[in-house]
Amino acid sequence: MTILTSFPVIGIVLFGLLFIVCVVYQLADNRRANSEIQETLSLYVLPRHLTEQQITTIGDYLLQYDPQQVKMVVIKNTEEASSYRADIQRALMRGAWEIISIDYSDDVREGVSAQFVETQESSQRRPDPKHPKPNEVLQKAFQQAHVQWAGIGTASGVAVTSNSVTISIGRRRMDDGDLIGKKQMQERARRILEGEDVGRL
Repeated sequence: MTILTSFPVIGIVLFGLLFIVCVVYQLADNRRANSEIQETLSLYVLPRHLTEQQITTIGDYLLQYDPQQVKMVVIKNTEEASSYRADIQRALMRGAWEIISIDYSDDVREGVSAQFVETQESSQRRPDPKHPKPNEVLQKAFQQAHVQWAGIGTASGVAVTSNSVTISIGRRRMDDGDLIGKKQMQERARRILEGEDVGRL
């Protein structure tokens, strides 16, 4: 008789647990959807900017190494890019890097990129962890702040008389290549963890 009377209680408890699991799943699903919406807004709609924390992170990292002089090139007649340039400039100046020129051009690739041009002598110099090259420092500083670059290139030649760093700020990237690549990497990692891709490694 005791067992029979306990069935309704067990049913209520199981139903309650099932209800809680459903609620938690729904909240997690909503959170994931909101995250994707926010990522899409950041990529296509909202103006690019650096937060105060990102500016501090970049500046503090740059301060650990030799200060550099930087040229900046910004896409013409694009207020959003000019505003983003101002944020990047603040981060560089916090790191004691000097902005020696700001030019505006119609010919600037999408996104943010940098070009490090060095003398032939500099290109042949052995790597020095205490004095890394400016492009390496710059890339690491922005990685620390979770800021993506469209690319950082290097060049050298006999005609180059001094090292220089140029940061270019173009229009925001309007393709979703980065998102697709990120999702493919996440899916690949999931398959490996679940043992689906072990034979392909």
